[in-house]
Amino acid sequence: MSYATKVYKALGGNELVVESGGKVTLKPGSTLENAGDFFVSVTFDSDFFTVTEGEVTLKAEVAALLTLVDNIPTSDPEVAGQIWSDGGVLKVSAGE
Repeated sequence: MSYATKVYKALGGNELVVESGGKVTLKPGSTLENAGDFFVSVTFDSDFFTVTEGEVTLKAEVAALLTLVDNIPTSDPEVAGQIWSDGGVLKVSAGE
């Protein structure tokens, strides 16, 4: 069995190389700074975003889902089939 990484430091250690299929992930709170002139190419997952003339937009279905999740009640709404959060555990109300 062999292992070939898709992200590695080039010989000499002053260049990070990302092969096809590899990716760089920036965790929350991290930044990527442009310290010079270089071309930046960003790929967005087409399941969640649309890109038109350089403008990135969250798809309406995803935005609606985020709104739904943001508005989940934290107590039983007593409406049959309504989802609610019991301390972070999603539950389905049985109704009154």
